[in-house]
Amino acid sequence: MNRDPVVVFWEMTLACALSCRHCRAEAVPQRSPNEFSTEESFRVMDQLASFDTQPIVVLSGGDPFMRRDLFDIASYGISLGMTISVSPSATALLTKDRLKQLVDIGVGRISLSLDGASAETHDSFRGFTGTFDRTIAAFEMANDVGLQFQVNTTITSRTKHELFAMGDLVAESGAVLWELFFLVPIGRGLEGELLTPDEHEAVYDWILDNARTWPLQVKTTLGQPYRRKMILRRLQTEGRSISDVPPRRSCCTLAHVANQRWLRDLLHLASGGCVPQRLSAAEDGQRTLR
Repeated sequence: MNRDPVVVFWEMTLACALSCRHCRAEAVPQRSPNEFSTEESFRVMDQLASFDTQPIVVLSGGDPFMRRDLFDIASYGISLGMTISVSPSATALLTKDRLKQLVDIGVGRISLSLDGASAETHDSFRGFTGTFDRTIAAFEMANDVGLQFQVNTTITSRTKHELFAMGDLVAESGAVLWELFFLVPIGRGLEGELLTPDEHEAVYDWILDNARTWPLQVKTTLGQPYRRKMILRRLQTEGRSISDVPPRRSCCTLAHVANQRWLRDLLHLASGGCVPQRLSAAEDGQRTLR
């Protein structure tokens, strides 16, 4: 089986002008001197491009627009044949000119976050007034310059009540994908805003009931039980029960999970440490799938 990573999320900087309630990276206003330099970033791109199957690389943060060399690094990755996406924050740095520059260098997609159907909800979640209006404006700017975009939404106990209205906004935005993230309490993520088990089930049912009516793809992240709901719904439609499904053997072992050296290295990119010697998935022979 191919052991190469499919998607690499690279936190280029922890700097961001926003103060989002759920921020896993615990972003700060200033850039860190421990960030990779431009040349170090090029070397990381070289290593990522050396995989037998090149990954999709998502440049995120913080806010990647806080780095003046963002376009140079993205352009270099694209010159190596990789698909590069960017995940900017809705700040004053998110302008039509910068989005057009991303198009010009060959960036394939950006992601924009929407965490409420109203300015009151979204701005409270993001920590600053005006981010909702900037996000809606960014939808229009991306459409104007011909830049494909997806919308990311973090589902919490505070935002779940506006999911239906957000669905209408996203459906009309021109997005190609709506990615629904289920909150994980790390970084600034607040445990008190986690959905209850019953609330998770209700959201899964709502997605299944509505996904086919939206003019775009819908994807869940960190909502693994959604797969169970999909299977149960299909079995119900077919007049079958869960007992009709034969058990499957687990596809990986604890040793495999514990020894993902390439994953530890890739996570190291987010810490501002040294460039790994090699970001290869083939270095540890103990990670054989069973």
